[in-house]
Amino acid sequence: ILIGHLGDEIVDRIRSNESLSIKADFVNQVEQLGTGHAVSLLKEKIREEDFLLIYSDVFMSVSDLKKLLKAAKSSEFDHVVAVARVEEPWKFGVVLEEDEMLKGIVEKPPKGKEPSNKVIAGAFYFDNSIFSYIEGLSKSPRGEYELTDAIQEAAKCGERVKVLVLQGGWTDAGTFPNLLEASRLLFHELSKEKLYLDLKWSYQNDKFGPGIEEPYQDVEIQGPVFIGENVKVGRGSKIGPYVVLYENVNVGENVKISNSILLGGTSVGKGSSIDRSIVGDGSSIGREVKLRRTPDRGFGMVLGRGVRIDDFREIDPGTVLSWH
Repeated sequence: ILIGHLGDEIVDRIRSNESLSIKADFVNQVEQLGTGHAVSLLKEKIREEDFLLIYSDVFMSVSDLKKLLKAAKSSEFDHVVAVARVEEPWKFGVVLEEDEMLKGIVEKPPKGKEPSNKVIAGAFYFDNSIFSYIEGLSKSPRGEYELTDAIQEAAKCGERVKVLVLQGGWTDAGTFPNLLEASRLLFHELSKEKLYLDLKWSYQNDKFGPGIEEPYQDVEIQGPVFIGENVKVGRGSKIGPYVVLYENVNVGENVKISNSILLGGTSVGKGSSIDRSIVGDGSSIGREVKLRRTPDRGFGMVLGRGVRIDDFREIDPGTVLSWH
């Protein structure tokens, strides 16, 4: 696992999560010099093997991951590049292909001039030969070593780069609305693929996690939801759908929470309503806090770590408050 910004927290989270039951090696990218540079740092760990690479900020379905692995086993291809069909391709690297083979990549073309709606999905299977093309990279106009340049060079040199179009749910979780969308997609995958069995989570009618076995009184829980350990929910509250409550969350009476993620140790006061929001570790939302009724901004509010919202506040949709 390649880490960089806030890497120590990622390491701690993975190593402390016994349900994952994985052995992980970590490589730190101290200087953020691009995706090509990042992959080059993994060469010593990968050695002479072929490898699967997935960007950490994308979500893809289990069925598509299986298709990627199946395509990788074919002797007809040297590399496999997953692509997704999107509504706004000008925000991504757009793929040029012929007979399902990659011919080029246009990085963030002008709106209306995209050659297709198929974009780099952040999931790849590489033959070890990709490292030779990465080693030959020069910095791009934005001053980084780009993995996509290495992929294009491999294709130009005659290596067979398969384009695999994803069919299941996919999103780039690099924005707040997309992170909430990734959470929604993950809930569907948890049920469809029974991933909760591998994670050793409790499961009851679209409700996941160790906290669902608690005897919440006079609380309406509409799945899908995840409830962590030591979560408290007051009487008259409505939780769900698409809600994640991490460990030690404290929800007061008559609270409504939907389409939201509340990280560990957060608290929500009596009578408050939260929708399409992300609340950081240790944040505190007072009593009777509401989202102001204004035109849709794509998400409700995002609170960083340790943010406090006083009682009786109205919050504008799209509000982002950083941690202390």
